[in-house]
Amino acid sequence: MDNSEIYYVRGDNTDTMRQPVLFETRKLAEQYAKMLHPDETPAQSRDRVKTRTVYGRTSNSKTDLT
Repeated sequence: MDNSEIYYVRGDNTDTMRQPVLFETRKLAEQYAKMLHPDETPAQSRDRVKTRTVYGRTSNSKTDLT
């Protein structure tokens, strides 16, 4: 598995566990930001979207987790 990027919206406090909703694409995260903050400009919604790298397994990782 390769490393990949995930996206989330800064200031998203809709989850009671204080965990952000994660998105596979930046476009989906921007749409969610617009839904959370409808009065913001498109540029402000884009600025709320942040990225994190998700590190995948390497070929020498254990595959049997039992």
